[in-house]
Amino acid sequence: MEAIKTFLKILCVLACLTLLGFGCTTTATDFKTQHSTEEKLNTADADAHTNLGNELGRKGDLEGAITEYRAALRLAPNHVDAHTNLGVALKSLGRKAEAKGEFQQALKLLERVPGTQKKVEDIRQQLRDVE
Repeated sequence: MEAIKTFLKILCVLACLTLLGFGCTTTATDFKTQHSTEEKLNTADADAHTNLGNELGRKGDLEGAITEYRAALRLAPNHVDAHTNLGVALKSLGRKAEAKGEFQQALKLLERVPGTQKKVEDIRQQLRDVE
């Protein structure tokens, strides 16, 4: 996976050089496609970290879960499940102020997305629990 990320970063540099006129044949459309592919890889990695965090949380390792959720958010800052699950883990450890911030961020990301009303209500309930 690391080799793919490195390859995509090199492609990104080549695309930038092309856009600046340094003779590479990558087009702006290719650059957008590559950037989209890199975002998908980051999201897939973030999903993996979130899933690992979930497993650690189920086993009672909340600090380990928190570490994994934060790793997911470094890769995909708008990962709603990582924000929500991080909030739950923090809440479970009594770190209510931190949990509140995570729940608020998850709500901010979800409130305008159609079809997410149930999830929004669940997060609002979690938020009420820490206020």
